[in-house]
Parts: sequence; C-alpha cells; structure tokens
Amino acid sequence: MLLIFYISKEKCKKEMLIMTENRANIWITLILLTAFCLTGCSKQPIKNGTELIYKADLSEKDPSQTDAQVMTDIKSVVESRLHSLGMSNAVVQILANSEIQVKIPEVKNSSEVISLIGQQGLLRFKEEQLDSHGNLLDDTNGNPIWIPAMATGSNGVKAELTGKYLEHNTYVETDSSGNAEVAFEWNTEGTNLFKQITAATLNKRLGIFLDNELISAPTVQAIITNRGVINGVTIDEARTLVVLLNSNSLDVPLIIMEQNDFSS
Repeated sequence: MLLIFYISKEKCKKEMLIMTENRANIWITLILLTAFCLTGCSKQPIKNGTELIYKADLSEKDPSQTDAQVMTDIKSVVESRLHSLGMSNAVVQILANSEIQVKIPEVKNSSEVISLIGQQGLLRFKEEQLDSHGNLLDDTNGNPIWIPAMATGSNGVKAELTGKYLEHNTYVETDSSGNAEVAFEWNTEGTNLFKQITAATLNKRLGIFLDNELISAPTVQAIITNRGVINGVTIDEARTLVVLLNSNSLDVPLIIMEQNDFSS
C-alpha cells in the first residue's frame, strides 16, 4: 500500500508540472498576440481621411476686391459645399500664398469631392446671336453662337443674368415623366432681369451654362418671373448642381496642388 501511494504522488507531481507548463504557454501566446495587435496592427492604419491643398488664381479676381476678401469668400463657399455633402466635420483654413487647406476626416470618394470643391460653379444664361435680319448665326463648326443674356437692372444699368441672383433654396425634383430637374428661384433683382430676358426670347432658345459649358437650352414658352427649372440633366448632375448653386460660385478658379491621405 505504501509503494502504491508513493508512485501516485510522483505521477501527480508530473501532471501538475505539465499543467503549469501549459498555462505558461497560454500566457505567452496571449502576450504575443497582444503585442502583435499593439505593434503590427498599428503599423498599417486605415487611411480614410484626406487633406487637400488648393491655390486660388487671384489674377482673375474683381479689382474692387482685396485678396483677403476673396480668400475669405472662398473659405465660406467651400465650407458651405462640404456641409451640403454632409461633411460638417471638415476643417477649412486659409494658408499663405493664396492657398486653401481642406482636411476631411472621413471621405469615400475623394475624386468627386476634389472636383466639387474646386469647381467654380458659375451659372450663366445666354441667348443665341442673330444677324441684322433676325437670323441665327453659327460659328465655323455650325454651332450656335451664344451671347450673355442682358437686361436693365433696377439701377438703370445693363446687367448679365447669372447665378448670383439666385435664392439659396434650389432643389431637385422630377417632371411628369420621372426625369430629374433642378428647381430654382430668383431674388428681387433676378426676377426683374429674368422677366425682361424671357420676354425678349419668347419662342426662342435660352441657353443655361455652368462654367461655360452648356447644360440645357430650353425654348422659352412664356414670360417667366421668379421661378424656373433646369432640365436635361441626370439625377447625379442635378444633385451636384444644387450643391453648387446653393453655395454661391467661387470668385476665382481653384487649382488642386496636393492631396495627402491620413488616418482619422
């Protein structure tokens, strides 16, 4: 009986030793895994933020404005556009040398954002040029020649109809066929100009241009005052147009200089 007890005691010691070694191995494994996550994982962060540096072309600014005024206006427009895109956490700063820094913590489609921020967004209305006999004039390629649509302002001076007279309540809607269109409203001065221009172009085409690109050329079927729509655009183009028109146009062009991604 004594011999059997002695052997069982030795066996028990061995099993306890094995269990202790196994526990030690488990702890070592856990420590190594933790160290890997703290070091290895942190070496490859997910870069979902972007920093953009734009340069303003101040050579095209209105001589009546100072450089500081133009840069402040640009900052305001960029912030408004980002807010419309749901990026209210973005930070916009004015840098030296007429540069603007935009830091966006989270962005999915940076190329789309870059384009939208830098687009001047100037909406202009133009009419087709006529000769002395009232016939349409074409350029050498057979395309219509468009000239700025002008009317007499409340101050008695001729003025061009542009997006600067729009109220900031432009929105996307659909017509009876389900096609996208952009509904807009003029302020008091814009209403005055638009009424004169639609009266002068009745039963003629009125070209609508965004940054000198023709986006629509409807035939004026009635004298219009304070409201109108822009059709002939896709739903994505309509949404982009709404963002641009509701945030004002940029006073001068913006040129993208740098793009740097960072982890947020």
